[in-house]
Amino acid sequence: MVLYGNAGGEHPDPIAPTRLTQLGSLVLMRPALYDFVASQAEYQARLDELYTWYQAGQINLDHLTMVPLAEVSSLHAALVERKVVGKAVLRV
Repeated sequence: MVLYGNAGGEHPDPIAPTRLTQLGSLVLMRPALYDFVASQAEYQARLDELYTWYQAGQINLDHLTMVPLAEVSSLHAALVERKVVGKAVLRV
């Protein structure tokens, strides 16, 4: 199991390592960005590459909710009610 973020809420703690073994040699990972990026310069280079892909239409953002800043309260309500799937972006 790999955990990315906590959008679904906190995960149960503690997770017993012996229980993971009993369920079939399961592994739990919690990756962090800066374990994979050595410096701020490398981070910026990767971000620039990602933005290039986005501009070229090579990234599909099917589950992106964009809301004008003036409607932030409606976005907040939707987030609280778990009606938002994927990323939420405020348009400024």
